[in-house]
Amino acid sequence: MGCKWEMQPLGELLSYIGKGIAPRYVEDDVLATMVLGQKCVRHQRVNYGEARFHNEQSKPVKSEKVVRSGDILINATGVGSAGRVAQVIATPKRRCITDSHVITLRARGIDSLYLGYYLKTKQAIIEQLAEGSTGQTEMNRSRLQNEIIVSFPSALEDQRRIAGFGLAIDRKLEVNQRTNDYLAELCELIVSRSEATDGALSDICTQVTDKVSCTEAQIDSYVSTESLLADKNGRQLAASVPQTGKVVVYKAGDTLVSNIRPYFKKIWFAENDGTCSGDVVVFRANNPSLAPYLYAILRSDKFFDYVMSGAKGTKMPRGDKKQMMSYGINPYCPERDLEIIAFAVYGIGASNQENQYLSSLRDSLLPKLMSGEIDTSKVELPTLPNNHLYGS
Repeated sequence: MGCKWEMQPLGELLSYIGKGIAPRYVEDDVLATMVLGQKCVRHQRVNYGEARFHNEQSKPVKSEKVVRSGDILINATGVGSAGRVAQVIATPKRRCITDSHVITLRARGIDSLYLGYYLKTKQAIIEQLAEGSTGQTEMNRSRLQNEIIVSFPSALEDQRRIAGFGLAIDRKLEVNQRTNDYLAELCELIVSRSEATDGALSDICTQVTDKVSCTEAQIDSYVSTESLLADKNGRQLAASVPQTGKVVVYKAGDTLVSNIRPYFKKIWFAENDGTCSGDVVVFRANNPSLAPYLYAILRSDKFFDYVMSGAKGTKMPRGDKKQMMSYGINPYCPERDLEIIAFAVYGIGASNQENQYLSSLRDSLLPKLMSGEIDTSKVELPTLPNNHLYGS
């Protein structure tokens, strides 16, 4: 027997909705309050690494403004930002608030995690509720509460089972990301501990500069500076090859580096052949066995500092490609270190592929589960501990 379903406007399912404060920013210290802004709400996750800090002694904060477990955050302003959704899964480790560009929602009469996942599936619609001129767009809270209609099973247990499906996948994604972070740090450590710089980047690689017309590329995968993600772990978003102009053709094993601000530090180790824009520099190892080592060098902070030191231009500086090739390296990395780096780099790639699959699975199945299209009584979904956010 299937679930009994209800539908209500979002506003009827909230105990609280409100913006944060206009903070008085200070440097971080033990008395400072963490502030989550627009940059903290990205990719449907809360990124505490982008938080700033507020002096609560000079401007106190009401208790209702303090971020708590289960809160749903929606960016309130800005083209490309307004409407982005994330949820606070675990209670922040320190006192935390939001600024006036972020809306906080708290659930009432519905499982908060279910509501969070439901709103994530509706992010594209929520983004359309932002109104105003370019650069001054603002989320219409009245429309948000009245036009977003939430579909949910009447039984709390069914809500939790559906939300548990999303949470189980997100926990796996988080484990994979932590593993990737560790492997990336391992690569950086191996590269940085080598003091020898009696060689140059040009000793182990070349830059791919030949371009072909888009019609000749014959590869339906295109990487631009914008589509390289900024997390330094090699994930990327590909788009269709442009219809006109010229592109650079890269091969599996090449390292792609964005060469234009503000997209410096975006890097990808290619697992397949593809094409990219001219603002992406393609490095190809002279010896394929050195491809992971080359990637480890290029993703290091020292290399990017070197690139930025020679960047030319004012509004959107570009790195000097010839200068890049003179970057000092140790061309004789020990065999054992090469093996470890290769293990790490290919391990990161495998995890990223799994994450892409899991994300697609979550994003395709959750809307079906939350609309009743898939009968949850006939699907074996995760059974998680019986506390508010399922043991988070």
